[in-house]
Amino acid sequence: MVWESGDAAAQGISTTQATISLVIVIVGAGIMALPMLPKQGGINAVFLLTIFAAVAVSEAAGSFYKANWAWNRTQKTQLRTFEDFGVAALGKPGGIIVRCVQIGWYMGACSGFIVLMANMLHGLFGISYLVCVGTLAPLLWFLCMLRNLTAVAKLVPVAVIGALGSAVLIIVSSTKAQHVWMSWSDEDIEKVHSFGIQGFLPLGSVTATLLGAYSVMGSVPPILNEMKKPKGFPTAIKFAIIAAATIYLCVIAFGYWGFGNFIQADIRRSMARFPANATEAFGVPASHWTGESDRLLPAVMSCCVLTNLLISYPLCMMSIFVSIQGLWCAMAACQPGQFRNYMMRSTFVLVTVLIAMAVPNFGVLFAVFASIGGPVQGLFLPILFGALIRKKIGAKGSSPLRWFFHAVILIFGLFGISFGLVDSLGNLLECFGT
Repeated sequence: MVWESGDAAAQGISTTQATISLVIVIVGAGIMALPMLPKQGGINAVFLLTIFAAVAVSEAAGSFYKANWAWNRTQKTQLRTFEDFGVAALGKPGGIIVRCVQIGWYMGACSGFIVLMANMLHGLFGISYLVCVGTLAPLLWFLCMLRNLTAVAKLVPVAVIGALGSAVLIIVSSTKAQHVWMSWSDEDIEKVHSFGIQGFLPLGSVTATLLGAYSVMGSVPPILNEMKKPKGFPTAIKFAIIAAATIYLCVIAFGYWGFGNFIQADIRRSMARFPANATEAFGVPASHWTGESDRLLPAVMSCCVLTNLLISYPLCMMSIFVSIQGLWCAMAACQPGQFRNYMMRSTFVLVTVLIAMAVPNFGVLFAVFASIGGPVQGLFLPILFGALIRKKIGAKGSSPLRWFFHAVILIFGLFGISFGLVDSLGNLLECFGT
């Protein structure tokens, strides 16, 4: 990976290094959307969905591995990318499906990155949100114009420290916030947390957000290809998912327990000032709260998020650029260094900036794109395409019991797509109406 060089890189990475690489890929900006989920779906349901989503993504990645392993052992053409996986399953249409899903998902994720960065700048300097987006745009454009992102890629561990730092700061701040509501009346305290299910539509949004937060499939092929012993991949992905799920559950539990149902869509606002009483918490906008304030933790949080996302944004956008450059129509005239390539990159950067300007709520924006990208790329493609590949080459298929489990996972994914998309689009329309 990015920290390997020389002979070590040529020999491949160990199972432990692969596990660390997968954790780095999984844990990112999705953390910022997690503390708000129990307010939507109820803490009990969110805990169960967080665990089941982890199991589902791990099982789907295992399906990818089995098909990839069977193909590469028996076929001359090796599967090196997720798009190769799609081509092996359905030919060119399969590759196009994978490419479109990946591009759509990364576009949504990168738009969300801009929203988060702009909110952090707004919190640090007090300038308007749109001015913050406009300030970020030239810098992000410049980073995306670099032909070689090797120098940026070497900073990935720094980005991960920023993401984990954000998680720790949310936990610390929410722990401090508990004293705010503990002295309220019993009636008011009952309003602080929601334990039961809040409806199927919100649960759909929660499911989609969680699947987006566990998103890993786009990075599985390159990590698998770099491993010294590919047979160690199932162990690597399981431990990586367990680590990510543990981090997510801690952020959800501590974040929601401390801030409760008066948590803000921009978590930094919840960290910056607490409500003075229950009346303020549930009936007054956060900008007018008069309780205790904290400048240090939100400022450090802003720095962590900005550090993480300024590195992550160009790397995720590069996945889009590589997909476009791989199209047959772009092979000759849209390669790095050519004018059309710069125009293509500039167009995609502009689109993410415009989306961020239109939808300043990260949680809503993330859920909209995750409702399609999360279930499709994380569950449907690896399971269904994996089964097609194994059948095509005559490899042993899954047992009836495993297929039943896969059917449950696919229903879970379909729930995230249908209910999640409807609920997130409804929330999106509310954003436009306010």
